Amino acid sequence: MLLTEATDRRVRVASGSPGSRPAVVATAVATALIVFVLGALLETWLISLLQPSEGELTWISDLFLAGCLGVAIYLWLDLRFTRAALAELERGKIVLDTQFAVAAKIQRDLLPATPPPRRGVSWAVRLVQAGRIGGDYYDFIDLDGQSRIAVVGDIAGKGIPAAMMLVYVRALFRQAVRETREPAAVIARLSKALYAETRAEPYLTCIVVRFDEQPRSLTFSVAGHPPALVVGGMHQRLVDGGPPAGLLPDAEYEQQTVAIAPGSRVVVVTDGITERLADFEASVAAIDPRQPASALCESIFHLSEAPDASAPVDGWDDDRTVLVLAVD
Repeated sequence: MLLTEATDRRVRVASGSPGSRPAVVATAVATALIVFVLGALLETWLISLLQPSEGELTWISDLFLAGCLGVAIYLWLDLRFTRAALAELERGKIVLDTQFAVAAKIQRDLLPATPPPRRGVSWAVRLVQAGRIGGDYYDFIDLDGQSRIAVVGDIAGKGIPAAMMLVYVRALFRQAVRETREPAAVIARLSKALYAETRAEPYLTCIVVRFDEQPRSLTFSVAGHPPALVVGGMHQRLVDGGPPAGLLPDAEYEQQTVAIAPGSRVVVVTDGITERLADFEASVAAIDPRQPASALCESIFHLSEAPDASAPVDGWDDDRTVLVLAVD
């Protein structure tokens, strides 16, 4: 009901409001006068050229009048058809916009809240889509009150197909975490199920990390994703893993566990960030790592929006996600 009313209002606006009628009338009158003058000139020229008799003159006048009437009817019918087609396009656009809005809301609602700080460990994350719906994704799961597992992923492509796949990926990830807490095994299960459904079209790049608070250590596995960085108390690139998930039928993945020193920050991003920066690692290293997780997350995001940052291809942009784990 609301959609129909909104459609009717927008169609009425597109078709012309009452306030525009005087202008329409004035335009019609001016057009009629112009046609009358041009017709009179044309008729005068024909008479002077043909020198018709009185009967022929009547025939020429009737023929000219019939032609003008035919043209007027044609233009009127064409205008009605065009207005009906525009109204139908407007209704279709409203329906499509409504569906996009609902899809975008569903996608936002699927993203979890940032975990609260615990035992000196805090998290921050920010995701900005290039369009109304996108292909970037993150998730957090608390395992036992002592550990958390997180994923940051990027579906190949974007738009509606990528958004549809994200719902499936979320379900696969959560099911895999119920079966195992090892990041490499999680990605392997996710990859196998994803390949069985999509045959690598599309695939998923991602990084899965598990942070254990006692002792403070990070276990990770990377699936064709930009490496994560550890900065602050230590500096390390996290690269162990394997190919993108869903790209191969039986892909195997490696994982590594590193001790995280107090004062360290773990930074995970998607390629929407790295593609905008000439040297992502150097740019992150130049930022003060002592910032809280939320402030560091915003600082890295601002790097991707700086004047010297730009999309890799003019007129094309990608979703951008930054996740920061701060250990103090």
